[in-house]
Amino acid sequence: MRERQAIVVLPPAAFGRVQDTGLRKWLSRGRLALAERGRSPLDLVVQEIGAPAVDGGLAALRYWGQAAVPANGWVAAADPVTLRPRMRDIVVDALPAALLPEADLQEIYEAAGEHVATHDGLRLERIGHVGYLFSEAAFATPAVSADAIDGRVPDALGAAAGNLVRYRRLDSEIQMLLHAHPVNARRQQQGMPPINGLWLWQGGTVGRQAHHRLPRLYSGDPLFSGYWLSRGCEPRAWQGNLAACASGAAGGFVAVVPHTDDRTVDAWLLELRELLDDGTLKSLSLYFRDGLCAKLMRRDRFRRWRSIAPVLEEQTPHD
Repeated sequence: MRERQAIVVLPPAAFGRVQDTGLRKWLSRGRLALAERGRSPLDLVVQEIGAPAVDGGLAALRYWGQAAVPANGWVAAADPVTLRPRMRDIVVDALPAALLPEADLQEIYEAAGEHVATHDGLRLERIGHVGYLFSEAAFATPAVSADAIDGRVPDALGAAAGNLVRYRRLDSEIQMLLHAHPVNARRQQQGMPPINGLWLWQGGTVGRQAHHRLPRLYSGDPLFSGYWLSRGCEPRAWQGNLAACASGAAGGFVAVVPHTDDRTVDAWLLELRELLDDGTLKSLSLYFRDGLCAKLMRRDRFRRWRSIAPVLEEQTPHD
């Protein structure tokens, strides 16, 4: 990494999510692009820092980052989502931690776990507000997380190669179970969306990899922490804000803001703009969870003639 460079993973920003006009203009002075569908922020960051490509299931890496030990065998992520039926298809809505009370999650995962256990070789485990499906036999699952397809039709985006029959059968069973679960009637009365599905994705395994020197990581995301651990590097705890990360890593750093932080993308961008303007940082590589990528240099502040990029102005993504 270059001196005083920051690589930062942020909440979604495309399609009208950045509210402040000044921030949209600021981003537009840099180099904007949309990542190829199916590529996770981890894939993009690993490529930029020149580290070995992700080898194995992302779910297994995330589990390692949360549990601090590698998963024993094959595992897929099993995350709570709202499945929203339309006339001809179903849309997946990722659920933020603020809409996932502990009591609701406990009931949902207990019910789903009991059902999953009726299948030989399957078990369900929850850590925090996400879950994991362990299986004695590997099977194909979708390749992308619910965050990556939030508000979209799952069939429109990359599913893992292979026969999805077993996945579709289990997914349908869980949907039917949760659709009628009492916790969703209670959530409806409280004005919250239902938890009527568990999004199973990126099943696989991962073991200890060859050690590789990586830049300092301040992580609020167990997936990134798991990758750093798998390469023999110790991630640093999230510092609470990006200024604290910058002050502790003059040689450059990677920061991943936590899913559980309720600050808007505008708030993060305001902080980053200040760090770039005052010279604390010289360059930024921003990877947003909806696939938007932005690269900005301190000197870009002089490019004031740039118009706002269309990808920041549109209100809905195009499938």
